[in-house]
Amino acid sequence: MVDGENCRYKCKAGYTSDAGSFVCQDGNLSKSGSALACVPQKCTATLRTDTIPGVECSSGNSMALGSTCALKCSQGYQLSSGSGSVATCTVKLPSAGAETQPEFVLPENAKCVPMTTAAPPAGSEEVVTLAGEMSSQGEFDTSLSPEKYCGPNNKALADLMGINVSQINTTSCSGWTVNTTVRRLAMTTETLTTAYIITLGSNSGGVVDVESIKAKLVQLNDPNSDAFKKFAGVMQQAVKDELKVDMTVTGVVAPAPVVARVIVPVAPGVTTSTPSASTEAPGESTKITGDMTVKGQFDTAIGAEQYCLPLRASLAKAFNLAAQFRDDPNLLIAECKAWARRLETSRRLGVISAELKATYTFTIKARLSDGDKIVTAGDILGKIADLKKTGSTVFKDFAEAMALEVKAKLKVDVTVSGVEATDPVVVGIAPPGGPAPALPATSAEEGGSNMGAIIGGIIGALFGVALIGVCVFCIHKSMNKPQE
Repeated sequence: MVDGENCRYKCKAGYTSDAGSFVCQDGNLSKSGSALACVPQKCTATLRTDTIPGVECSSGNSMALGSTCALKCSQGYQLSSGSGSVATCTVKLPSAGAETQPEFVLPENAKCVPMTTAAPPAGSEEVVTLAGEMSSQGEFDTSLSPEKYCGPNNKALADLMGINVSQINTTSCSGWTVNTTVRRLAMTTETLTTAYIITLGSNSGGVVDVESIKAKLVQLNDPNSDAFKKFAGVMQQAVKDELKVDMTVTGVVAPAPVVARVIVPVAPGVTTSTPSASTEAPGESTKITGDMTVKGQFDTAIGAEQYCLPLRASLAKAFNLAAQFRDDPNLLIAECKAWARRLETSRRLGVISAELKATYTFTIKARLSDGDKIVTAGDILGKIADLKKTGSTVFKDFAEAMALEVKAKLKVDVTVSGVEATDPVVVGIAPPGGPAPALPATSAEEGGSNMGAIIGGIIGALFGVALIGVCVFCIHKSMNKPQE
């Protein structure tokens, strides 16, 4: 090194050097400029995928060397059993070169798996329904009623989903008033709105991934996607074949459907058929259970179980059932399981961002009412779906009630910023003497949506089909009994 020449220094992996340097003076190396120091580098939180957990840090996405942050799976997925729950900001390889950038290192066994529910009891099966609405924009022959396009729409959906067309039931097709003055002389730009129910069960055409169907419905919203192009092409050809007219689809709006899981009894040798929408009510009582995660600012020095009573009261208020659940505590049970992330410090140092894990169980009895309105399982399912939408009235009522209830019972402040919930499981219990009397169908509160009535009809139809199957089996068995 020549006298007067400067040279920099390097720090070990995970650290970086500052602006200081060494200078050669009279055959010796001396410090030049600011003091020499090695500064810890930072890690950036990683995004999550369906199978690989991401990293979420309570104090931001950039964390210093040695920090630990919680692992988080995508909605509908959970950390596998025995999987580690934290990632550490560190240098991955011990032999890494000087000033190697650190990264969040996940435990070797960390992975996300689909959330599952307990297997149905013997003699029963799980039926999954997806109910929603979709709007197709394009050129239609308005001399034909919108209802005429229901069949081609179902065929295109079934072809896209890879299911049998009998598994799709369209409850309504609307969009325009029939033009009787012009017959097939010109196409008109219109929007066809359809309300559909997709039913999946062990006897309804093979195993189909619910998440795959939901993903394809999302892809329909992109006119450049393969899913949209396939749907538009099949529908155009089906309209040509069945209605003998031309049409084109230029766009689709398909919000995420409401998913319900129903456990129904199955008689030996009797196939469960696809239900149609009806106004039948569930049996004597219907239990709706599921897992939920409440996100927000909490005092996590308080045990998660202490938030159960406020959570239960807030759900009842948001669902307009406070009086009923106060009079009968067994109608709504809430169990707060744990904090997904908590601050391990002394009590009352302040609220932090955290996630409250809980389970809920609603029991909907026949003739349960909300004022002058009969409450059905469909109403509850619709509100559970709305609870996950931060802009909905149900969510806003829940967040407001939670803040008030926690303040009153625990003397601390909370702020709810969001709610995640798994697909609920619906189990019906038929009365000993047969099915319960039919109840009036009700509609969901917001936007004029009839999802509550649709899902309530599904549940009633499923139990009706199962009961008929049991009767057929019993009659068949008695007819084949040997004569004495």
